[in-house]
Amino acid sequence: MIPEREPGEPGEELPLTAGFAVVLALGAAYLQFAIFVVPVIFDWAHPAALQSPARLGIAAILAYGGAFALATRRIHDAPGQVLGFVRSPRQGWMAALLLLPSIVLISEIDNIFKLLLPVVAAADTPAVEGLYLVEWAVFLIAVLPVVEEVFFRGLLQPPLQPPLVQAWGRTRGVLACAAIAGIAFSVGLLNYAMFPIVAARGLLLGMLRESAGSLLPGLVLNVTFGAVAVLAMRSFFGIPGFDDSSSAHTPLLWLAPAAISTGAAIGLCRALLRAREQIARAESADGDA
Repeated sequence: MIPEREPGEPGEELPLTAGFAVVLALGAAYLQFAIFVVPVIFDWAHPAALQSPARLGIAAILAYGGAFALATRRIHDAPGQVLGFVRSPRQGWMAALLLLPSIVLISEIDNIFKLLLPVVAAADTPAVEGLYLVEWAVFLIAVLPVVEEVFFRGLLQPPLQPPLVQAWGRTRGVLACAAIAGIAFSVGLLNYAMFPIVAARGLLLGMLRESAGSLLPGLVLNVTFGAVAVLAMRSFFGIPGFDDSSSAHTPLLWLAPAAISTGAAIGLCRALLRAREQIARAESADGDA
């Protein structure tokens, strides 16, 4: 049995640093990869298990859950506030709504990436229906958004306590968080084509997290992205280049409105961020007085 430390003992106040958080993120990615692949390598599971969204989700929960537990032990003050589980201003929710069409733009980025670096699809991929569709729905709507937002935007990015934004500044912190998430999920999901999707989405969600000061709008938006992705698997929308595979690209007719809505969301986020900074400066001035 490990004895509890007495107050004041060395090691009690270990900080959550940027370097430690980045190492944890990349370590969790490789651990997810190992949990998912090792059973197949050692013939403990059939190779078809590599196409199981359920196993992929379990691997993600175990890997990132363990890393999250290690990291949160180093958050000593108001962990809920540090992680972003606080009330969002109304403008944050409005920005999240305006960002929803950005999924079409992100899909087109994916189209261009796959044109430059073609991805070879498995010949025996099962049809997305029945239980397989349910597994994908649980993974995309419940597991992936929670892991991505709570770990990366909640733990890795926040400005209240290092790591990234406070350590490296807002712009570099958000960019780094998005890039690390893209690398991590490319490794953990065994698909390098995930990088542009996760990184582009991470930039928008990171901007929303930073401007709203809350994790909640981004979390709800990411869950909605997952629901839209599940519907797209069944060609629900019929948008060329999005869920209609007969076209390699999405026409400007669809991209233009998505870009306008995304641009409006970015403008709203910038205005919200300036307003929050002015309030913070005024409160700081009142405190000094």
